[in-house]
Amino acid sequence: MRTSAACNAVSRLHRDVSQKMWGHLWPDLPDGEVPISYVTNGVHVSNWMARRLFNLFNDPAIIGAPGPIRWLIAQLISPRRAPYAQKIYDQIGGGFARYSVDDRWFAPHFEKMLYDQAQLINLFWDAYAKYKDGLYLNTAQHTLQFMESCFELPQQGFAAALDADTADGEGVYYCWNLNQLKNSLSIEQWKVFTTCFDTSNASFWEEAKAHVLRYNRSVESQLLYNCNAETPEPLQSLFNSLKKIQSGRAAPVLDTKQILSWNALVLKTYVKGYETTGKTYYKNKAASLAHFLLSQFYNLQLGI
Repeated sequence: MRTSAACNAVSRLHRDVSQKMWGHLWPDLPDGEVPISYVTNGVHVSNWMARRLFNLFNDPAIIGAPGPIRWLIAQLISPRRAPYAQKIYDQIGGGFARYSVDDRWFAPHFEKMLYDQAQLINLFWDAYAKYKDGLYLNTAQHTLQFMESCFELPQQGFAAALDADTADGEGVYYCWNLNQLKNSLSIEQWKVFTTCFDTSNASFWEEAKAHVLRYNRSVESQLLYNCNAETPEPLQSLFNSLKKIQSGRAAPVLDTKQILSWNALVLKTYVKGYETTGKTYYKNKAASLAHFLLSQFYNLQLGI
């Protein structure tokens, strides 16, 4: 192990345990400084999106098909139109959590991975190219904006993950104390919140001692069939206020490791974004990222 260029665990907890297990190799260092880092592993989009579903989505025979088939596909790939997927999509800040932590899709594991964002953005680019549904375009762009604001590093390239943990505890950043929230929002915004979201004990998450955002079924049903790509203005105003409240909280920690394969997925989102929309911004970002990755990860002399 001491001769390895790097030692990585597959999660933060795995790193902590490994540092204690192998600390005797570095007797002069405390456990927290033992040179074992971590790269969080997890469920990849390509794993939990079944291959048969992916093939169905790309089957030319059903592209543009009306009725039940297109409705089914929309359910499975759209966060706002899918009752389950919207529970792993961050309506306020953007981006997708890794997965649900229970079979009811009550609360997600709030960690956000770079590879999930990139693969889902590419999926929404494809959906928009085939169906010309503005909701898919809006979701792709919103998620890409989130990825740039939270994952892009000053020296270029993209970080690996945004942790679920903060100084206040896991998931607390994304949950809401109703009494505190009522005092922070305007009367109109509080009315929108209680109309749109479940404020009963059914949305209370014991681990965070607060409520997770869960649409009321009636509102969820309206959004499910709403073909308007834009979020309704009163709801967007509420999201803006919630985001401002979040900005005063302890923020999730960013894992700043740069992983070539994950950054390559981001590069693909820019290329596909340019192909889909024709916006030169995406073309320029693709060229800049490609140049950075080649300069950092490619050895011209060795050809690797």
